[in-house]
Amino acid sequence: MSEIPAVRTIAGEPAAHPKGHAHVRTVLLVGLITLFCLGQSAWAQSQDATANDPPIVAVHYQDLLADEPAFIELYVPPPQIPWTEFSYSAADCLVAQGVHEGAPDQVLVVRFEVPNEGACGGRVDLLFSDGESSWPAAAIVTVNRLPELTPLTDLLTSFRPDRMPMPHTAATASPALVILLSLTNTHPEPLSIVGFGNDSGFVRTVGRVFRYEPANFFGRYDDLIAHGSLFEPSSLAPGETANYAVLIDPQSIMPTGSGTLTVRPVALLELAGQRYTLEFPRISSAWGVELP
Repeated sequence: MSEIPAVRTIAGEPAAHPKGHAHVRTVLLVGLITLFCLGQSAWAQSQDATANDPPIVAVHYQDLLADEPAFIELYVPPPQIPWTEFSYSAADCLVAQGVHEGAPDQVLVVRFEVPNEGACGGRVDLLFSDGESSWPAAAIVTVNRLPELTPLTDLLTSFRPDRMPMPHTAATASPALVILLSLTNTHPEPLSIVGFGNDSGFVRTVGRVFRYEPANFFGRYDDLIAHGSLFEPSSLAPGETANYAVLIDPQSIMPTGSGTLTVRPVALLELAGQRYTLEFPRISSAWGVELP
């Protein structure tokens, strides 16, 4: 039976780590860290990868509210082979602040400062080395800073993470993460559901959003394909409920040896001609490695 990845819902921002200034950092370990493979390691496969086509081992999507700190923390899984050095580089809009090392079986935490407005994203290049050989990898990051909007807090909502086996993955692969959302309009006026902070960035980085009816959904991917519909902006009448399945399937583009995913969407709503936000928790998932 395949390992079920850890999922962690985080309320608020993690504790700060020491701040640096350069866009590239190198971490030298005091001793040699040796991690043992729990199966076929994507990192072992990555020995043949090139710097132009490294395996993706981490995905991070985050909508930031206007009043939130302009920082994100990227969880990087270390390779399941001996290594002594780690370096990374990122797009100009991601300003490196430093690396936090945990236990040998935990992720590395790379902290970035992000812009105070607009979208920022791209590939973060990662490189592990033992002094003689090196193993390249990459992370995909999309961050979106929202304008100053009022939160809409008096709606009836539910938020539940779950697991869903995917037909395109091997039998030994971990199930995809699915977030089940429901939203009921408690206002006397129609409520418009506009989308997330960065719809195209969310789909490109993380996955897809389906609207479904509970009577036709039994936790299977085939149910969403047969009876659900891909998200489109819509309007809810007073008292009406909408149900959404946010399908997060990073392993369709990521290796199964080890990897991490962090996602924190913020929904954009419109009511009586004014735009609002609806915040969801930040969720992190990992397989083949432990979260901090």
